[in-house]
Amino acid sequence: DTYTVTVTGEGNFEGTTERTFTINAANLADVKVEQVGTLTYTGEAQTPVVSANATVVNNQPITFTYSTEQNGTYGALPSFENAGIYTVYYKATAPNHNAATGSFEVKIDKATVTGPTIESKPYNGETQTADVPTSELYTVTENNGGVNAGKYNVVLTLNDSANYKWSTTDSAEVTLQFVISAAENSWTTAP
Repeated sequence: DTYTVTVTGEGNFEGTTERTFTINAANLADVKVEQVGTLTYTGEAQTPVVSANATVVNNQPITFTYSTEQNGTYGALPSFENAGIYTVYYKATAPNHNAATGSFEVKIDKATVTGPTIESKPYNGETQTADVPTSELYTVTENNGGVNAGKYNVVLTLNDSANYKWSTTDSAEVTLQFVISAAENSWTTAP
């Protein structure tokens, strides 16, 4: 604020004079805001945990407010639902201090999907395909199988690759192996 000082002369000095002086607001120092821990997609909105601190004069209380827009309305820490990296803007204020602004990133990791176990089948002379468990998380995009003993591809595609990933690859598709094993020989008539 700005203050006025009145100086009054004494003795051989007569009269009064007024002078003003200003105490400027201090700057917040060492302002740091960052996400603590990790978030993983759950299908519901999540509010990140953040570490927010700064150095102030005389231990004044600091208030942090947040926005998803650089010059937006600041308020409570926002929540996010989908996997991705989000920029969050903050404003730090304290009495008798200039406000400090900046940004930090919030990351929500994709949820991990483990591919199903594909059971092998013995050769029977007919075309066979893999028995793939159904799931709302993926679609079977290839399962042609075969007749002869050998390995055959089974391709699964994630239905929501923006929020899910396979445990073995970052691709939306994963290729598993379906095995038709050689049939056991047996006697039709024992010798």
